[in-house]
Amino acid sequence: MKRILLPFVVGVGFMVAALTGGNLSAQTVHKDYIDGQIWFRLKSDKPVELSISKDGKETTDLRDMKLSSMPYLRDVFTAHTVTNLSQPFPKAYGSDDLLRTYLLEFSDINNADNIVRELEESGAVVYAEKVPLMTIDLTPNDPLFNSSNMWGLFQINAQSAWNVSTGSSSIVVATTDNAIQITHPDLANVLWINTAEASGTPGVDDDGNGYVDDINGYDVGDNDNNPNPPSTSFDHGTHVAGTTGAQSNNATGVASIGYGISIMAVKSTKNSFGSNSVSNGYDGIYYAALNNADIINCSWGGSVNSPTGQNVVNWASSQGSIIVAAAGNDGTDNDSSPHYPSNYSATVAVASSTTGDVKSSFSNYGANSVDITAPGSNIASTVPNNTYAFMSGTSMATPMVSGLLGLMKSLNPSMPNSALLNCLYSTAVNIDGINPTYAGKLGAGRIDAFAAMNCVASTLSNPPTADFIANYTTITAGGSVTFTDQSTFGPTTWSWNFDNQSLGGVTPATASTQGPHVVTYSTPGVYEVSLTVTNANGNDTEIKTGYITVTTPGACSELNLDDNQFSTATSIHVGWNPALYTAGAGNGYVAGINVYGDKAKAEYFPAAQVGSNTQFVEGLYIWLGRVYSSNPNKTVNLNVWDATGGMPTGAPIGTRTITLGDVMGGGIYYFRFPTPVALPASSEIAVGVDFSTLSWTGAAGTDSFAIVTSTTNEAGISTGVEQWSDNSWNTYATGWSGSTWHHYIFPQLTANPASASITTSATTICEGDQVHYDATGSTFQDTLLWSFPGQTPAYSTNIQDSLIYSTAGTYTTYLEVIGGGCSNYAVDSVTITVNPTPTPSITASADTICSGNSVTLSTTGGGTYAWTPGGSTASSISPSPTSNTTYSVAVTSGGCTGEAFKTIYVNVPPTASAAFTPSGSICVGDSVYFDGTGSTDANSYSWSFPAGSPSSSTSTSPFPLITFGAGGTHSYSLVVSNICGTDTYNGSVVINALPSVVANASPGTSICQGNQVTLTGSGTATGYSWDNGVTNGVAFTPSVTTTYTVTGTDGNGCENTDQITITVNICTGVEELEADQFAIYPNPTNNIINVVGLDNAKAVTLLDVTGKVVYMNTNINATSMVIDLSNASKGLYFLQVQTGNELNSYKVVKD
Repeated sequence: MKRILLPFVVGVGFMVAALTGGNLSAQTVHKDYIDGQIWFRLKSDKPVELSISKDGKETTDLRDMKLSSMPYLRDVFTAHTVTNLSQPFPKAYGSDDLLRTYLLEFSDINNADNIVRELEESGAVVYAEKVPLMTIDLTPNDPLFNSSNMWGLFQINAQSAWNVSTGSSSIVVATTDNAIQITHPDLANVLWINTAEASGTPGVDDDGNGYVDDINGYDVGDNDNNPNPPSTSFDHGTHVAGTTGAQSNNATGVASIGYGISIMAVKSTKNSFGSNSVSNGYDGIYYAALNNADIINCSWGGSVNSPTGQNVVNWASSQGSIIVAAAGNDGTDNDSSPHYPSNYSATVAVASSTTGDVKSSFSNYGANSVDITAPGSNIASTVPNNTYAFMSGTSMATPMVSGLLGLMKSLNPSMPNSALLNCLYSTAVNIDGINPTYAGKLGAGRIDAFAAMNCVASTLSNPPTADFIANYTTITAGGSVTFTDQSTFGPTTWSWNFDNQSLGGVTPATASTQGPHVVTYSTPGVYEVSLTVTNANGNDTEIKTGYITVTTPGACSELNLDDNQFSTATSIHVGWNPALYTAGAGNGYVAGINVYGDKAKAEYFPAAQVGSNTQFVEGLYIWLGRVYSSNPNKTVNLNVWDATGGMPTGAPIGTRTITLGDVMGGGIYYFRFPTPVALPASSEIAVGVDFSTLSWTGAAGTDSFAIVTSTTNEAGISTGVEQWSDNSWNTYATGWSGSTWHHYIFPQLTANPASASITTSATTICEGDQVHYDATGSTFQDTLLWSFPGQTPAYSTNIQDSLIYSTAGTYTTYLEVIGGGCSNYAVDSVTITVNPTPTPSITASADTICSGNSVTLSTTGGGTYAWTPGGSTASSISPSPTSNTTYSVAVTSGGCTGEAFKTIYVNVPPTASAAFTPSGSICVGDSVYFDGTGSTDANSYSWSFPAGSPSSSTSTSPFPLITFGAGGTHSYSLVVSNICGTDTYNGSVVINALPSVVANASPGTSICQGNQVTLTGSGTATGYSWDNGVTNGVAFTPSVTTTYTVTGTDGNGCENTDQITITVNICTGVEELEADQFAIYPNPTNNIINVVGLDNAKAVTLLDVTGKVVYMNTNINATSMVIDLSNASKGLYFLQVQTGNELNSYKVVKD
């Protein structure tokens, strides 16, 4: 067939697109959280778009990222007033959690909870959380300077510790706090110095740590290099820094436990926040660990358990820092009311003590949450404006521990942190005996600096302990491994053998310095590595057998392709110049659809170029010059043909279908075949495009498709061929007057294609069951990734892994690998069917029954049933248990079994029994405690006391309290009941009557001052006792009028009382009858008269003025008497005294 060749302008634009199947081109809302800030952890499969310059450096400001860098969160961002997006921990290498954590700042602060919810519902984040706001753990104290202002250092034996070592400035303790005055005279000379920044260019991040000009530390709150306090109220951090490591022995201010260590100043509070808050504490920990602080002091905390905070602490610990945190000042148990970060396992939690090793009243405590105690009350230290002050709190105790750890590490810097902490804890003074209420809750005890330093000193004679790590343990031959020494206890020499079995192909094979060492392994095999370290005290060898696995590289050949980076148009295949030829004006393209009806174009590759027939075609690169269709859904096929004999024969042996929309406009593309294409035995193949689905009309806007070729007649091993409209295959020379071209089609061949192969323990399971996944049959080199959509974890990079499916449904698991000889991509999937597990319940006709009765238990849920006990397979049972019995039923449906349980309680009729106390003699009025607990199986108690008060009691309580008002034997009864019946107990109680008691006085109840009286008790009592020191029947002389009480006790121990009043008179106005013989006084009188001198009197009579007898006594048996006139009317009376035969009369006046 004759064809007219019209050259087309060769000025083809060089287009490059992606090589992966596409084109290659202040605080008001919540006291515990920071307003307007949220941390979120982005899922691993969500890419973040960052700008990369030609030299490989990031040009994106990670503190001010574009919201468009996360298009999958667009709806969340646009629904709120987002002010900033940043990556707070960009260099937390080794922690995927922190490297994928971002900080979102927003002004609609009342929507924080909504934003958290929306982020978590987006499907793009693992979690979102409000950023916690921490507070300093300080209890303020008025300044008080006295001779014991540094009592804490004496308490922990600091002076003796300094005799062991005074510390080293190479040991750095970071103070993460609200602010630190770095110009304070007791701090200025002990500050950590970032030498790279100190000697660098101002305004430049010379050390590349992400912080500009951080010479002595940084203000992570306000993102500047000034950690000084904005005002004197920000004094907490300066005080903490001074306690940790104020310059000592400088004749200025205070001394510190750290003595000669260095302080890294990390201001962790924004200036706009209150001085008592720590707004960026975890940012401070990150900064300190990033800059290799040995110890990080955190004298702050709060009640919020933050996943991000935990990740920061864990990462800092993994970097070799010891994090020391205050236990808090709430006086509470951190076991039950956690305090963070001190409750995180990777921290040293510090409680506070005061003088005498007594727990400070404010200090938190905890058996499982406090590690150590240190002095923290009334601690003198540095404060802003170059002054000093006293403060109290676990904030003050914490730097005492941090400073001591710095002092300890100074003595033996190579001592591992675990051994260092062991010395701290094992040498602490046990203070449980002083604090019995908090025994076991103050950690290992109160620190003892001298003992701890002696413990560290004892390790200086230790031989070294050898250890090392490699950054990779499996590599491809020709790859390199970096070995890093991790030996401890001060080795001074190192002897490495990277090929301990002399397998060969290792460069270098040995080394005699500490390293790190970069070692290249050229020969496949499994290598043993050893390290021997020595010091003056001995040596140690670590041998890691089978440590480095070196695999055979999978060869990858890309036929005709000299530059797979497509750097320039001429470098793609040296000697070819790309061109695009038309078949004449309006006739289409030589290497594409045209007026001649060509159906396909391909490049033939002879066996000499292809090589072994054990290879596979994994994919191809193709440069398309012109592609257009008004219907982008039209398709063409990228094919591999068996070309045995020099031309494609038969149907394609491999096909990848693409749409014109995939390649619209043209460019260089890479496409991978769905399955690697095995070569024919001849190794001869043709690779190209079948575009027979397209049609050429020449009209504007119709289909257009063309492949870029070499310039006419440029040399090549391969040959360009075409399929004509009659389905025959021909070389270009055949149809185009001897002209030849080569297509820019570059097949990719390898003997080791990437393959994904999934083996599972099961594909149909029940809810709660586990599926074991195994990718052992896969072929890969670089990457293996399992995807478990909707499950936790969502991803895994393990060869084998297991997953528990808790919810019924159908799940697809994907296995993606990248590797093989060409580091290509392969994917496999498997569908897991999770059948629902029955969740039966048991319905009982009664939960509690009486012995001998039956109960009906039933369940639902379909399938089969199996009851225990009894073994019934029915859906309901009616057992008659004789005791409390738990029944279970296993319901099986769809191969899945669920269980339910029900306990039936069996009651028996109650038995009544009663007792009372006291059990001895009981008197009228005594309280009697009745006790019905001797009854069995009783639910209620009904008491009856006919003679008692109260007379009845019905209650679920078995303990009524009763009194009895009369003596005698009184009956009572107790009726107990439960759902199965009642029972009655009848009893009696003997109540003893009280004795009768009468109080008597002789000679009477009214006497003159100075006279005696005798008091006696009478009645049915067997013994009498008087108060006021009176003895029954013994005369005494009262001085004033007094009421006396007599208590009579009978043989039963029952008591009764009576009272009598003795009136004592001052006797004046005596009227004499005869001297020294007879007298009446007082006279006049107000109430009584005393008559004395009645030695011979026979009768005494008192008459009023009318002659009426008022008083008469004809039985005179005493020489005196008292006559009571208190009830007599005022006036004149006559007293007649009969003596023998004489009757004498005397006047008596009653006033």
